[in-house]
Amino acid sequence: MWTCPVAVAVRREVESQLRAFGLLAAGSAIPCSALWLACKPHHSLHRLVWDMVCLAAIHAFERGRRTAWAVSDQLGVPVLIEQIATRAAVGAFWEALADFAATAKVPRSARSVQLTQQPFVAWHVVVVRGNGLRVVRR
Repeated sequence: MWTCPVAVAVRREVESQLRAFGLLAAGSAIPCSALWLACKPHHSLHRLVWDMVCLAAIHAFERGRRTAWAVSDQLGVPVLIEQIATRAAVGAFWEALADFAATAKVPRSARSVQLTQQPFVAWHVVVVRGNGLRVVRR
């Protein structure tokens, strides 16, 4: 499962965000336990954010697999099936994070300075309405 093209595409998305924020060294990869067991790959990641990233990634793996099965009867070309499934998975990953940012209730105890400087989802103190979460993509 970890080497499935769908999982690889979602992992690359996660890793690119971690690298953009300086939380993952260039050329290195996150271990399987980081996503499957929600083990933070860097100490400065906020627990709330990392938990949602892990849930969104696993959801995206499943969406990609379902998409592959749905189009496999219509498309006989494995490369096309893989491209469609990986794009659906990456889209599902960001969609799940955006949905979380739009609907989550952030406890006051979790609203810290650390939460303002996170990859993926960050607390935006300036927001007047809503919960203050926004999706961050670099």
